Amino acid sequence: CGFDIDKVIFETDDSNRDEDLASLEAHIQEEDQQSAKEATEKIEKIKAEKAKQQDNNGSSVEKCQIGKPIHVENIKPIEIIIEEEFKIAIEGVIFDINIKKLKSGRHIVELKVTDYTDSLVLKMFTRK
Repeated sequence: CGFDIDKVIFETDDSNRDEDLASLEAHIQEEDQQSAKEATEKIEKIKAEKAKQQDNNGSSVEKCQIGKPIHVENIKPIEIIIEEEFKIAIEGVIFDINIKKLKSGRHIVELKVTDYTDSLVLKMFTRK
């Protein structure tokens, strides 16, 4: 079963070795240049999208308060919240908003909020 390794003769040909190495290096450099070009294009596209988004947000409201006015002494840092709590006051920065429309016509608003100690995802259900 198999080959009798004693009867197999291996020969190597080093005549094209330098040419093969040169072509391999050229191929690697070509792939690197292509990858760098694609990465640059992606970065430029992302920068353009951010600039467009900032232009659109230029006229939007910078400060927003949802709910009742709160007293400063009642504000808690997010990092001390361990599980779901009924009433708690936090202060932070909203870094993402997602609005989903339900079949009933109501909306679910998801806010991602951080106070730089930790982050939370808050869900609010709108009324009709």
